[in-house]
Amino acid sequence: MHYTRLGRTGLQVSRLCLGTMNFGPQTSEADSFAIMDKALELGINFFDTANRYGAHLGVGVTEQIIGRWLAQGGRRDQIVLATNANAVLPAYFNGGDYQPQASVATVANAMDVGAPSNFERLRWLYHGDDAELRAAFRAFAVDDVTIRATIAAAHASHGELFCPHTATAVKVLQDLRARGAKGDWAVVATAHPAKFEAVVEPLIDETVAVPPALDALLQRPAHAEPLAADYAALREVLMR
Repeated sequence: MHYTRLGRTGLQVSRLCLGTMNFGPQTSEADSFAIMDKALELGINFFDTANRYGAHLGVGVTEQIIGRWLAQGGRRDQIVLATNANAVLPAYFNGGDYQPQASVATVANAMDVGAPSNFERLRWLYHGDDAELRAAFRAFAVDDVTIRATIAAAHASHGELFCPHTATAVKVLQDLRARGAKGDWAVVATAHPAKFEAVVEPLIDETVAVPPALDALLQRPAHAEPLAADYAALREVLMR
């Protein structure tokens, strides 16, 4: 198996990535486990998944299968969650009650969630045992000022270009290493910096190149309608 370094993290990931989209709707859980076992045996340590995978069985089904596979033990050393100023999960993993809050607007806006919908699934994977869940994860919040500083510093020092969400995780990893964390870590990122040009470009003082696939999407017509935060209003639109 050939590996490549993931950015400046020092982590070596396989050049082959295992896609999991069909786990559940097309591939049974037993077969999915066997596929992941074989991939790991062959040296593939890079898996693709998303919380929307599951098709007709329902969103999240694929991640549930992967979660049960991980829960068998021996495949995950440690997971650290990084988020922005919406610090509901860091507060919980630090020993507080799980208390959803109103969302706070930040530059890493995909994480502007005060009531994470995937928390219930995560808790279910650990059978509702908060002590076991807290032992398996840690979570840290990063504010906008620090996110911006991380983006600027990474580009100035290493030529790396991060979106705000990636910068959030990179900052947490930097802090962990500063406190003595060892070993290999993966910073999981899913967004291209070109999606956040209004945030990134002023920080690096240059234009972010847009990948052709994203550029093609941006050229398509866009349409938006204001909608009240009300179930009846949403239902009316959906029933048109």
